[in-house]
Amino acid sequence: MDFKFNFSAASDEPENKKENIGKKQDKNLINLQKYQHFTLDDIQNVWRNSSESEVCCIECVNLTDGTEIHFMQTYTDVCKGSETSEPTKVVSKKTGEFTIPDTIDSSDLVSKVYEGGLKVWESSLDLVEFLGKPENKSFFADASVLEVGCGIGLPGILASKYGAKKVVFQDYNDFVLFNTTGPSVILNQCQVKDDEDSSAPEAKRIKTDGDLMACFERVIETEKKIDTKCQYSFIGGDWEEIAKNIDEKFDIVLTAETIYDVTNYEKLHLLLERCVGPNGMIFLAAKSFYFGVGGGISLWIEFVENKKVFEVIVVELIDAPVKREILKMKRLTQKTGEK
Repeated sequence: MDFKFNFSAASDEPENKKENIGKKQDKNLINLQKYQHFTLDDIQNVWRNSSESEVCCIECVNLTDGTEIHFMQTYTDVCKGSETSEPTKVVSKKTGEFTIPDTIDSSDLVSKVYEGGLKVWESSLDLVEFLGKPENKSFFADASVLEVGCGIGLPGILASKYGAKKVVFQDYNDFVLFNTTGPSVILNQCQVKDDEDSSAPEAKRIKTDGDLMACFERVIETEKKIDTKCQYSFIGGDWEEIAKNIDEKFDIVLTAETIYDVTNYEKLHLLLERCVGPNGMIFLAAKSFYFGVGGGISLWIEFVENKKVFEVIVVELIDAPVKREILKMKRLTQKTGEK
C-alpha cells in the first residue's frame, strides 16, 4: 500500500539524529520523568487560555484508501510546503508550563530531556502504511490502543479512524503532548472539504485552503467539550514510572523508533509486559540498526527472547539506505501445567 506526504520526515541516512543522545543535558529541563495523565479537555483548555506565539503548520498524510491523517508541525523550518501545495499556516500558542523550551531543537534528541517527539520519523510512517493495509484494518475495531513514545501520534490517530474505542498516547515530554500530539488529535475531528475530484483513483494531498484552520480554531475556542467517538487520553513521563502507575490492559500497543537506546530496553519491556492484555498485540517499527547509539531490531529481538514473555516475528521489511523493519509481538502461550 502506498501513501503520499509532502513534508520533511527525519533523515534515513546513517548519520541520523539519534546520534545526539549523548548531548549534554540541561538540568532545568529534567522534570518530566514522573507519571502524568491528561485529557483532551486539558489540552483544549490550555490552548484556549494561552497567548499567541510563532507560526506553525498543518500537514496531512493521505493513504490510498482515502484515509487522511492531519497533524501539527511546530517548527517553521519544516513548514515549507511543496511545489504543488502550501501547508496551512496556523498561529500556535505559548502553552503556559507546557510551552516548548527555547533550548530544545526539533532535530535533536537528548536522553532524559527530549526524546524526539516533535519530528516525523520514518518508522512511524512505515507503521502507518503497514496498519493501513486491508488485512490489518480490522485489528482496531472496538479495540483499546496505547501508542508508546507517540510523538505526533500518527499510528494512534490512524487506529481511531479504523474504529478503536480508546486511544492513549504516551510520550516522555508533556510539551510534545500539548503542542503536537493533542492538537493533531483535534485536527482529525475537523471536517475539510476537498475540491479535488473524489472519484480520482489515487489519493491526493488535501489542499489546505484555510477551512481546516478555521475549524481547528472554532474547536479550540468553544467552551463545550470536544465530542469524539473515540476516547482519547495522554500520558507523559518515563516508561518505568508509567509502568508503576498504569493500571490498564490494552488490546493493541503501537510504537515506532523507540529501541534506539539499549539502556532503555528493560524499562520498555517492563511497560509492555504491564500494559498488554493476555490476547493483545504489539506492533513495533524501527531501524535495523541505529548508528552512533547501538540499538536496533536484532538486539531488541534477542532481548525479548531472553525475557521469555513475548514471542516476536518480523512482519515487514523496508528496503532503504538504513533498513527498517516492523515486528509483531504477542504473549507466549503458557504450557500445560506451567504456572
